[in-house]
Amino acid sequence: MTNRSIRSVTMVLAAAGAFALAGCTPKPAAVDTAKEADGLKAWVAQYNADYKAHDVAKIAADQEATVEGYVPFTTLRKGTGDAKQNAADFAADPALSLELKVGRAEVSKGGDLGYVIGDFTRTATNPNTKAAESNTGGYMVVLRKQADGSWKLIAYTASQGPPAAPPAKT
Repeated sequence: MTNRSIRSVTMVLAAAGAFALAGCTPKPAAVDTAKEADGLKAWVAQYNADYKAHDVAKIAADQEATVEGYVPFTTLRKGTGDAKQNAADFAADPALSLELKVGRAEVSKGGDLGYVIGDFTRTATNPNTKAAESNTGGYMVVLRKQADGSWKLIAYTASQGPPAAPPAKT
């Protein structure tokens, strides 16, 4: 055999081996989206507990560095710096309470992104009147699954107003 023939045979065998190995690549395991959605609900429960404890470090740690969000009457909030400051401002208010209620939690088929939509109730001190005031509304958060299996907030929005009416029973 000539060198050229040996190279040709080697290339054909290498290509055949690559194709054979490609066919043996295991498919990724199916994501249990219902179980992952339960993980999002657990994230909301922990977030509620962190706010109740006024734990600024945990509130900020639940958010990615690139987090962005809108809440009523404010400009776009960006990054964990804003998240830390917002959490510190809220935590400094002795009247603060926040409860997020889950209306729906869903996770992508790939299991890497999820969202939660629901209602909130918040009480805080009005800076003008110095009286505690409560408000309600709706919220949506988008979370990304981390390498360690935890979820982190990447985007959020909230809208003041009455909680959504429950769906009519059919």
